Amino acid sequence: MLGALVRSMRPRQWIKNLLVLAALVFSKNLLKGPEVLRSLLAFAIFCLLSGAVYIINDLVDREADRLHPKKRLRPIAAGQVQPGTALTWALASALLALGGSLLLD
Repeated sequence: MLGALVRSMRPRQWIKNLLVLAALVFSKNLLKGPEVLRSLLAFAIFCLLSGAVYIINDLVDREADRLHPKKRLRPIAAGQVQPGTALTWALASALLALGGSLLLD
């Protein structure tokens, strides 16, 4: 079930979050360890938060997704993940991301 939860977060879409790392290039901090670590943490936070949003979206749309030829294969629509479990995972991910962002400042 853990694999289905992670798939629900759509990690293939996380590539878009790499945009956060562009700041390293433009600020000329690409080789500065603390700045690289900070940017990688920001990337991870963005991935957690965007994953939580994908799960919530799938929960809201699960009935319609079941009728769609491709979306019906998503773990929540396919019944691989129970709605309560998905919601708990999404809320935990969002809280972890928000807490991490506060610590990252």
